[in-house]
Amino acid sequence: MPEVTHHSTAPQDSPAEFEIRTVESSDVTELYINIRPASSSTGPEQVESAYDHLVGLLREKSARILSERVFASPKDARSVLISRNAALGAFDDGVPPTMLAVPPSGVGPEGPRFQIHAVSEGA
Repeated sequence: MPEVTHHSTAPQDSPAEFEIRTVESSDVTELYINIRPASSSTGPEQVESAYDHLVGLLREKSARILSERVFASPKDARSVLISRNAALGAFDDGVPPTMLAVPPSGVGPEGPRFQIHAVSEGA
């Protein structure tokens, strides 16, 4: 039976919170990652910082992105893609994320949110 772990973290120098569920079995590790703003700061720096931390996590787990969803306001979508492409580097497989337009909620920190499903390279 696969082992499931769950933890949330806000990397010290990142304006984003990461919620990570890991499912490990004998031949594959799957990561389900939710990234949301931790503060009211928004903009390209927030997105690049979140993706920088994501890349570190992917390296640590020897994982690659399988699917990716970005929830952003229509006015932020273009800048999110530009920042994402700059930050991902070699982890960008050329497949753009699914972009879902969301209106500002007025509740809690605003800014883009991300859902990533990644798998270990051995899979």
